[in-house]
Amino acid sequence: MSGQLSLGYLYDSSFDDPKKPRDDFGSLRLSVQSADFFGRTAFWVQWQDVREFADDLVAYTASSVAVFSRQWGYNLHEGDDLIIRLQFDRLAKDEYILTAELADGHQPEDRVLTRFKTNSQAVLWFVRDVKKVMDRDLAEAILLGV
Repeated sequence: MSGQLSLGYLYDSSFDDPKKPRDDFGSLRLSVQSADFFGRTAFWVQWQDVREFADDLVAYTASSVAVFSRQWGYNLHEGDDLIIRLQFDRLAKDEYILTAELADGHQPEDRVLTRFKTNSQAVLWFVRDVKKVMDRDLAEAILLGV
């Protein structure tokens, strides 16, 4: 059950132009690949939400909580309103199944739902790199499956 998830983020141009009113939304770009499926999407997400996702994911790995999930989309975040869902299910102390659901923001009926197994070390490296992406020190963070 090998796979990988890639995460990138493009800040709104107002972050680099003091003449523009600052917009907290940017483009969260994700791609996922498992043994049989590949999908990618981009969706407007507040940068604070991505940083919070990284912090919450670290806390989840240190806890005994069974499931961690984060999702983004329109309105109710369900059905065709759901554009991105990342869910980690704990298999054992240091093993997880990542379920990724990615939809096209313009044609949400076009979506991929897949999963792969990963471990705590890979998740922690991923979180470290997500923080680097948000600091603009790295173009993308990659979560590797095992």
